[in-house]
Amino acid sequence: WWFTRQRPAFAFKWTHAYAAAPGWYFPCGQYLLTALAPAGLVSLLGIGLMLVLPVGWLLPLVLMLAFNFSGAVADFWVAAWLLRQPRGVLALDEGDAITLFIPASK
Repeated sequence: WWFTRQRPAFAFKWTHAYAAAPGWYFPCGQYLLTALAPAGLVSLLGIGLMLVLPVGWLLPLVLMLAFNFSGAVADFWVAAWLLRQPRGVLALDEGDAITLFIPASK
């Protein structure tokens, strides 16, 4: 929403949940922010909660954080892939697929 001013499309699949912005082409920096923010923000929130929640909540919280972080592995892979692309690349995230549009070489 921050970049498009439109509500993202949310979906739940058998193995994962995702939010996407179909039809929007994001520059590299914007895409990296949207792809990596969930893992980073949820991890920071979880670490903060570790400091204030009772000890009995530690194991469930760590398991939720591990599940969230492991679910972000594809986001990290796409981010690494995107960073190896030429300057000016645009990313189209359709949830289950990411298409890169690479400017023609001069």
